[in-house]
Amino acid sequence: MASITIDLPDGIHLRLAEKAAQSGQSLAAFLRGLLEAEAATVKEFRVLKEPPPPVRRQSDEEFERWRAELKERKLPEFPPLPDDFSREDIYSDHD
Repeated sequence: MASITIDLPDGIHLRLAEKAAQSGQSLAAFLRGLLEAEAATVKEFRVLKEPPPPVRRQSDEEFERWRAELKERKLPEFPPLPDDFSREDIYSDHD
């Protein structure tokens, strides 16, 4: 098992020790549980044996052809917004 040392400010150390005591655990066991729970949420890391292939840059002609295709696309008709529509309508749930 690996071990690490973490320097914590006294206030944080005391609050964590209190929380550990409330749950009937030592500080080490409490922190180990927190870290194990956090580690369970981390997706698996894979080490790449080879670097990914470089992204091929489009030529100017390819880019212009793509841009022209986008320009020709017809977007669906969207209903007009009300005259009194404002930024507050979009962000009404924010302060």
